[in-house]
Amino acid sequence: MAKDDCARLTSSEERRRCERRHARLMFGVAFPICLVAAAIARLAPKSKRGSIGVFDGRHSLFREATIAASMCIPFAIR
Repeated sequence: MAKDDCARLTSSEERRRCERRHARLMFGVAFPICLVAAAIARLAPKSKRGSIGVFDGRHSLFREATIAASMCIPFAIR
């Protein structure tokens, strides 16, 4: 859908700008969801926290949410 909108643009610079805008939009949607997931993971017992992966408690809450959101964006683009 959004990829088709960017593909219609003739200039490569405009296409790149469009794709960056869509990536920022997806990050903006994914970040609050990941932030809530990171907060819930912090409330889980430490034995369960290690199995979640990104939410292991080694980084700040916001850093863990940023990492998780950055990891899920490539899956949304496919």
